[in-house]
Amino acid sequence: MGLQSHLITNEAFAGALGQTFIKVAAQVVELERSRVFAGEVAKMSVRNFEYRLNSMILPAFGPRLISEITGEQIHLLYQRLIAKGLASISVAQYLQDLKKIFNYAYAHSMIDRIPYFPKVKKTSVPRGGFTVSEYRQLVVAAKQLAMIQAMPSDATHRNTAGASIRRPMEYL
Repeated sequence: MGLQSHLITNEAFAGALGQTFIKVAAQVVELERSRVFAGEVAKMSVRNFEYRLNSMILPAFGPRLISEITGEQIHLLYQRLIAKGLASISVAQYLQDLKKIFNYAYAHSMIDRIPYFPKVKKTSVPRGGFTVSEYRQLVVAAKQLAMIQAMPSDATHRNTAGASIRRPMEYL
């Protein structure tokens, strides 16, 4: 084995650039699942990512080569999402998920640039506040709960403060 075995060949280079969107997306999904296992993200976040991927993103880009997807095509997806009546925050999440896949492809030299992404103005829709009577009920309930004494809990490996937990060596 000489230096030749470590060189990037034209075939290997073409293989990296010849990745379909769906293959790259599958790699990102696996990466996100491993982040759940590592405790970095919530399982529900990955579930939502997969839902958005399967519902609109993969149907739009799945079989295409990732290196051939253009900003115009991404803008067409954006227009479809708007036409579907999605809130701006939802549209932003779809595009964020799509950009995550492009960032992964770029970081792994599958593409030489990330295409243009449209800007989404996120309009905040405030959740309804409490009425005066609801707020009064909330304050009364909070005061009642504050008076309840917490039940002592058994010591675990996470809450050992003040507990007498024997270390494994103490059994010897």
